[in-house]
Amino acid sequence: MKRIYSSPKDNQYANKNMEGKYVYMKRSNKEMDIHYIFNIKNVISVDPVEYEVERQYYFCIPFDKDRKCFYYDSKQNVKLDYNDVLYELSYDEWIDTFRSFITNENKSVNEIPSKIIKDRDTN
Repeated sequence: MKRIYSSPKDNQYANKNMEGKYVYMKRSNKEMDIHYIFNIKNVISVDPVEYEVERQYYFCIPFDKDRKCFYYDSKQNVKLDYNDVLYELSYDEWIDTFRSFITNENKSVNEIPSKIIKDRDTN
């Protein structure tokens, strides 16, 4: 997994080179952490950056320890927030992470591994 660096001056996230990449992104809200993986089909907007995705899966880890983890699949476009950080995944990392999402669905927060994203980077 490799971080994709972007800045307001050099918006790599809106670059056409993003098309075809497998990407990981994490967001949080009041109730949970949400881990996203998706395959970018097309950059459809630059400001804010929005992607048409071919495949998108997200895994939700609730902060409430009594709730179960769950994953969803979606074909909705992905619109980035100003503070999102993207990481490029290899195809194998993407598949391994997808399998991790499925394996850990319906488990309690205490049962899931500390590292849900299957990063093969040894650095």
